[in-house]
Amino acid sequence: MNAFFVAVFRWVGCFCLFSGALVQAKEKEETWAIYWYLCGSDLERKHGAASADLEEMLDADLPENVKVVIQTGGAAVWHSEEADIPADKIARFVYSEGELERVATLPQANMGDASTLEGFLKFCRENHDADHKVFIFWNHGGGSIGGAACDENFEMDALSLKEMKEAFGKVFEASEEEPPFEVIGFDTCLMASLDTAKTFQGLGRYLVASEELEPGNGWFYTGWLDALGEDTSMDGKALGKVICDSYLEGCREAGTEDEATLSVVDLSGIGKLSDAYDLLGYEAVMRASEDSKVFAKLGRQAQKAENYSNSSKGGYSNMVDMGQMVKNAGKLLPEHSPTVLKALQECVVYKVNGPYRKSNGLSCYYPFDGDKENFGTMLEQGPSSFIAYYGWQFGFVDLETASSLAEVCAAAAHDALFGEEGGEENELEALPEKLEEVKSDIDKLEDFPVKITDDGNALLALGADRAEWIDRVNCVLAIVDAKEDIIVFLGSDANLDVNWDAGTFEDRFNGKWAHLDGHLLYMDFKENGETFYRYEVPVLLNGVKHHLSVVYDFKEEGYKILGARKVEEGSKMGEKNLVKLKEGDKITTLMYGLQISGEDSDPTEVEIDTFTLGKAFGIKDEDMGDGEFAYLFDMYDVQNRSAMSDIVFFTSKDGKISVSDSLDGASNEDSEDQKDEKEE
Repeated sequence: MNAFFVAVFRWVGCFCLFSGALVQAKEKEETWAIYWYLCGSDLERKHGAASADLEEMLDADLPENVKVVIQTGGAAVWHSEEADIPADKIARFVYSEGELERVATLPQANMGDASTLEGFLKFCRENHDADHKVFIFWNHGGGSIGGAACDENFEMDALSLKEMKEAFGKVFEASEEEPPFEVIGFDTCLMASLDTAKTFQGLGRYLVASEELEPGNGWFYTGWLDALGEDTSMDGKALGKVICDSYLEGCREAGTEDEATLSVVDLSGIGKLSDAYDLLGYEAVMRASEDSKVFAKLGRQAQKAENYSNSSKGGYSNMVDMGQMVKNAGKLLPEHSPTVLKALQECVVYKVNGPYRKSNGLSCYYPFDGDKENFGTMLEQGPSSFIAYYGWQFGFVDLETASSLAEVCAAAAHDALFGEEGGEENELEALPEKLEEVKSDIDKLEDFPVKITDDGNALLALGADRAEWIDRVNCVLAIVDAKEDIIVFLGSDANLDVNWDAGTFEDRFNGKWAHLDGHLLYMDFKENGETFYRYEVPVLLNGVKHHLSVVYDFKEEGYKILGARKVEEGSKMGEKNLVKLKEGDKITTLMYGLQISGEDSDPTEVEIDTFTLGKAFGIKDEDMGDGEFAYLFDMYDVQNRSAMSDIVFFTSKDGKISVSDSLDGASNEDSEDQKDEKEE
């Protein structure tokens, strides 16, 4: 009996050892390679941001079956102390088992060119293939139009989505069943878009990217690389979740979490989402062909949705949160909105948001700027029903092209979703034989008269017919000094009583405006969120022009400064580096002024006050005291053309406000007590 048990135990022991060896062999075979396209640009030269992320990588503890392959370039200066990175050449490094080794040095090349990306991909495939591959773009990002990876050595040229697809397609074969990459990641701004996802469909299992601008701290490489090193059995979804969680935690530690977004997108569902979105676009074309008011109604829903880096002074990405826009348009486009939202929810398998962002994980294009060149970039990436709709709306394509484009895209989407035998309930409606031209004549609203109500309010009463083509109205406030012959603009706001059905817009002016440590600010309204207003505030921060990102929180009934971003005139890329204000910073307020008697209609930027931030600095609404204020309404139509109403004048004296239609103060309105403070 004893001999029997001894034999059994020996057999079991041998089996366990054999099984363990098999498991270890299997784990060893499951290799990971992260390909990191590290285009440093001005982010590295000015802030050392790329080097900081390299330092984070070097702090990660990776096993022998995980390696990082890096290509550096795109920056005029590199600051890394751990790696000897040349600024005048392309360099390639491998980080494996705690050692960083430069394995290749190549002639200078443009990191924003498809051939440079293709060369790196070939090098990785031929020399560092793995069971699981991750590709990361690091740099600026400009959304579907701007692309990513700006090379400052080549005039900030960037990779377009079309170039990315071309480069990947020459090296790796796309496959819906077996995509070559586990994760495609963008440690950049603005790249979590439907168009980015479509670009990498069949090339990656998951996309990890941000809808919003990313702060300079970016992804936390130590955190997610350590997690991968500890568990190499995870899949792309699990890795994406770790990247998101560690990113948000890093933002919290840096104090940059307020507008943070990052999402994990299952690219296998993008085809279904794209097809559903095409049918929604066709529905929009159909509804607009029946009722021209649809253009403005849909535009208002886009304006209400969370959008990212769209500013007349800072530039337009033309990116808007897909989920919010489609949800807002649900009553207007009821047939296909639910299908799109369901498909979106299935695609976005994980996401994180800061307190002032409620993104749904993917953005889409809406032409906020009304720019034909940017529209052309989108059209080059591939036609869609919404591209046809926008081409019709803005007059960028002829009516016949818009109609045929919408029909072709919708028919293909319909067949993909329902098959050729879709059934009568899913049959596409036929468009009219000819679409009608969009005929917005906003020029007729220039200097439109403003009424003064019995309550002493300024009222813009357009009426429903005149408001048909208008998709947003803001108020504009300025200080008037007749003796000095100047008018100084204080900015814009959406703090109005609005009735779109009646086409009326009424002021809420109360004699107060935002001040930073007692200094009057120019406040440029940007976003009407569910629980906040968001503004951009131009200032000189320590002598350099920045825009402060500021929110007025309805719940807190106060302002919060989210940070400052440097202004890069003419750039299509969002500024990644978010600067947190601190005690001792030198601020110069900027405003825009005109000479009243002058002929120049374009305001000039003027430096107003220079001061040093104290310990408990902040923004709050303060009484502007006695003075004359010009007030008008700024109207925008569905083609992003604008008109300004006639001006009315508020006089504030001894806590009383009166309103007049002339600067001399003549008015048949009585003075009144100051109006209620800013409301939601």
